[in-house]
Amino acid sequence: RFETYTTALNLLVSIKTLPMADAEKVGIWGHSNGGQIALTILEVTKKPYPTTLWAPVSKPFPYSILYYTDEASDRGKLIRKCLAKFEEDYDVELYSLPNYLNRITAPLQIHQGGADDAVPQKWSDELVKELKMSREAGSRSAGKNENLTIDYFVYPGADHNMVGSWNT
Repeated sequence: RFETYTTALNLLVSIKTLPMADAEKVGIWGHSNGGQIALTILEVTKKPYPTTLWAPVSKPFPYSILYYTDEASDRGKLIRKCLAKFEEDYDVELYSLPNYLNRITAPLQIHQGGADDAVPQKWSDELVKELKMSREAGSRSAGKNENLTIDYFVYPGADHNMVGSWNT
């Protein structure tokens, strides 16, 4: 699970090796768990990659994983066992996305289906509120976040895959 972030970071660094790419004009797009990966990448790099998120998983670790355990064939038994082992050696708070939102310097656009049952709208509502609070605190203390934007769009009736509002 932790390899996805390393892979994404390696891909971003490799852009400068592609002759047809402009490493100064990179944006990030992430859906669901990919949205969580994108947010984490923004926190780790502190780079202002313009980013669009679509129903991003934004809850703290390990809840961000445990929420989906009912989808596993063993109803999450293996995941819970692995997480318990992880917690014996590591402080999960060090790996929890919401703890580092103040590191995000990128302009964000977030899209959320109002009828999404995989990533409830409430999660994105809370994420946007927390991001705005961290931006305001950052602009008062360091001045670096005051010009960045967070645009949030909710599509009533749309599900996790924007069925019902895809054309919008």
